[in-house]
Amino acid sequence: MTASAHPTASAAPGSPALTPPLGWNSWAGGEIRVFGDTCLDAYDQGTTDGTRVITWPCNGQAHQKWTRA
Repeated sequence: MTASAHPTASAAPGSPALTPPLGWNSWAGGEIRVFGDTCLDAYDQGTTDGTRVITWPCNGQAHQKWTRA
């Protein structure tokens, strides 16, 4: 066995496949909802490069509205 800079996971034969969760949805209002009623949120209403992105209960505020670049 060798080490890799890009580790992978594999399931044993007969077990369920390992897949990443796909629990997000894009809404017409610009929200990106994650697992139901939480949204991607710019932490502390930040608007500068490097602002942390968190999940937070959806509240319809501007810091939860996203556009594609």
